Amino acid sequence: ERFHPLVEESEAFPNFEGDIEPARALAQASHRHMLAETSKRSGVPLDQVTSNKFAVDWDTVAEDLESCGLIQREFQVYCRDTGIQLCKFASKSALDEAARMGFRSFSCGRPITEERTIQFMFCTDRGRRLAKRNLWLALCLADSLKGMGVERKHLRWTVEKEYRTINLFTAYRDSACLFEVQEDSVTADMAFRFLARARYYRPDAAFLVTPLPLRQDARQLIDGYRPEGGLRVRVLHDLSLLSQELERVQNYTMDRSVEDLLQR
Repeated sequence: ERFHPLVEESEAFPNFEGDIEPARALAQASHRHMLAETSKRSGVPLDQVTSNKFAVDWDTVAEDLESCGLIQREFQVYCRDTGIQLCKFASKSALDEAARMGFRSFSCGRPITEERTIQFMFCTDRGRRLAKRNLWLALCLADSLKGMGVERKHLRWTVEKEYRTINLFTAYRDSACLFEVQEDSVTADMAFRFLARARYYRPDAAFLVTPLPLRQDARQLIDGYRPEGGLRVRVLHDLSLLSQELERVQNYTMDRSVEDLLQR
């Protein structure tokens, strides 16, 4: 009832069973980068999906994504002299086992450990799904809300511009809440649009959920916003603080309800 235009404009939040743990792995920007790059092509070498922006062990990142079912890896061994493919293995353990057993190049007789091994990356169906911008953060938020007693059937969402903007809607106890998730740095334009959506849907509280600090111009916009009708606008960088924030909203909503009753 609190979101008057919401029912026609939003959809029930889908069942992403099995995707929560992989979504949590994508909380790390390096993991999102590798998955996004891998999802663009099929069978891409490891060194083409890494970036110097992240000080990480990319082999470990690949292992993490594979253990979550987001990617699959294939290890191909090539002759250092001729470039001919000698063999390929579906896992690092299979490659290590072959080396332990003494596999050698059929062209020169060298152990395969002395040849050139290239690690190729393949995106799984789950990986292609979770590679969509902001989806991992929406799932983590939904899981946090579930831990506070908000069932999936009480969640609705809207998705705009190829997942560049995702909004979740729910009622926590007596408080109507709007959440917008943004994994990238929030610009002034994004902050303006968030505030416009908050004014349009008229919740008790609107949360901008982002793991990154706001840009200065975006922060100025949100800090300078003067809510109407009791709307509270909050920026949430850490989902572990969600319970605390929602309790504040609930207390504020109750206090406002009491004031409304007293003024009648």
